[in-house]
Amino acid sequence: MRKTIAIILSVAALGLNGWAENIAPDLQATVDELKDKLAKLEAKLAEVDEAKTASASKPDPAVVLIPQDGVDFAKSIQSVLEARCIDCHGPKKQKGDLRLDKKETALDEVIQPGKSGESELVKLISLPADHEDIMPNKGEPLTKEQIEIIKKWIDEGAHWPDGLVLVSTKDRAAAEAAAKKLPE
Repeated sequence: MRKTIAIILSVAALGLNGWAENIAPDLQATVDELKDKLAKLEAKLAEVDEAKTASASKPDPAVVLIPQDGVDFAKSIQSVLEARCIDCHGPKKQKGDLRLDKKETALDEVIQPGKSGESELVKLISLPADHEDIMPNKGEPLTKEQIEIIKKWIDEGAHWPDGLVLVSTKDRAAAEAAAKKLPE
């Protein structure tokens, strides 16, 4: 029995040795290929690091340049008005008889295109946080960045796309939820 086990182990060892000899060249080729790829990646990283170092002394044009077409209403103004103003000054409610959901009413009442300093909207959103007339009067005041972008938009002419009617964030969410329930 011992001889049989010894023979089986010897045959297995010879078989594994032969298997290792056959597969070793393939493994070595794979290792060499991976080393080449790693060297190429390291070279690319070195190029990126050099480019970063070279451009570190130059100002970032995205930070320095102001877009030539000005403030984009849809990207910068609409979301603020819909989230913070339309619930109280929209189609459902018009606190203080003020509507900010339509271009015509907003521009007629509290926005003076080209003149942020004379616009009632800017005056109301710029009041101190504890002032009784600050807008919005619920929740946190607008951030300095939000106020500045609104001022800039007004100074640039308060361009509001024709026919665009704003919807409060709450109403938009409710409409989207209802639309998802509709059969396709």
